[in-house]
Amino acid sequence: MTSVTFDDSPMTRTRGDRGENEQRLSTRIERSARFGAVAVLVVLAAQSVWAARGLVADGSFYLWSVLSSGSFFLYPSRFLAQLVTQAPLLGAITAGVRDVPTLARIESFGTGALPVLLWAVALLVLRRKRSFWMFVVAFAVTFLNSGFISVGEYNLAYGLVALSAALIIAAPGHPVARVALLLSAVVLIASYESLVYLGPALIVLAIIHRRALGRPWFWMLVGTYGLAVVYSTYWILFPRDASNFGSAADVLYPLHYDQAFGYSLLVAGLFVVLWLFAPPLVQRIGTVLMVAGCLFIVVAVPWPEPWMHYASRALAGVALFVVLLCVGFREVRPRAKPDSRSLSIAALALLVALSIPFAYRTEAFTHWLAQFDAVTVQQGGLTALDSTTLPVERTHIYGWTYTNPYLSMLLHTGEGQRVILNPGQATTDPGAGAPAPIEPRFANNGPLYG
Repeated sequence: MTSVTFDDSPMTRTRGDRGENEQRLSTRIERSARFGAVAVLVVLAAQSVWAARGLVADGSFYLWSVLSSGSFFLYPSRFLAQLVTQAPLLGAITAGVRDVPTLARIESFGTGALPVLLWAVALLVLRRKRSFWMFVVAFAVTFLNSGFISVGEYNLAYGLVALSAALIIAAPGHPVARVALLLSAVVLIASYESLVYLGPALIVLAIIHRRALGRPWFWMLVGTYGLAVVYSTYWILFPRDASNFGSAADVLYPLHYDQAFGYSLLVAGLFVVLWLFAPPLVQRIGTVLMVAGCLFIVVAVPWPEPWMHYASRALAGVALFVVLLCVGFREVRPRAKPDSRSLSIAALALLVALSIPFAYRTEAFTHWLAQFDAVTVQQGGLTALDSTTLPVERTHIYGWTYTNPYLSMLLHTGEGQRVILNPGQATTDPGAGAPAPIEPRFANNGPLYG
């Protein structure tokens, strides 16, 4: 009979203990990295509110419209998304808030912070899932390349799509998750035309997890996503603004101007390929290349201007669509081997690399808006932009072609103050004039950044 002996020498025990300690340390680092990614999103959301970034572009017109009528400002094609983003603003008005700077920040919460927080919740839902870092990359290439114009309803739509996908993957059988999925699906019906292809992506994920969802919930979700596809298709065929839709349909247009978007797509594409197919060693080598690419984006590539974000909205939606399908593929065919922990470094590097110019542009917007505020509250009536001390170039960057007068009316603290006209507009032009004042119950009691 052959006896079996075990090597229980101190050296063997030491090697085993060292391996366990390294594994525990690696797990702690990974967990910290995941919560660190969520923290970045929370900081971006808070900055959006403080900076009142909801006033960028035609956000000032949206706020003026609400404060002039005291009710929601809605487009038929996206009215459900607008109801959600404007609900905090109308709720504050109903609660008695009358200070315009405060209301501007509440509008910024609904349009700018809420979509980011939806992504943050999606990441928390996926915190124990392998697809967590894919969603971090999706947020980076989607929101951080297209989300600066926070009033765009696509921001909420993409955030709801990300949250819905996360709930389908991580918690399809949880009662609260099911209710959240159905409510999100209802809002997505009339949110943005990109649901014409994002809706099918969610249907694919629902089919993959149909057993966990349960038959009634599965069919309710699939039916609602299908309705979103039909509704979006209708507004694509019969657009509210044909010229605006034409610019959105040119998916590759932003790549001619926004180099950062193009390079970030290359980094994200490499990440997706490595996440899907590469063994751990190749993933570690690829991480070095991706981190180098992220440094290149920050240091050597011109940072995009806000209007480029708006031009990138359709391509950002396509990027999200591709990520969701890749995640769905791995849900059906899981990897046999674990990923290298180095992929978390690559995803964090991309997140930080794109957050830096995004946060910088937000801070720069506050400086421009403070200057606009200081000029607007001076006495003078209709005033051509060229005759002011405002930087005309930055007004083109942060304003829109028609919104200066509306922003002026929001910033007024008294009668007879300046109404800054739009770029290239003179006081003698036939179309020059001041918009109607907001309702008298609302008052601007001081500068936005006092």
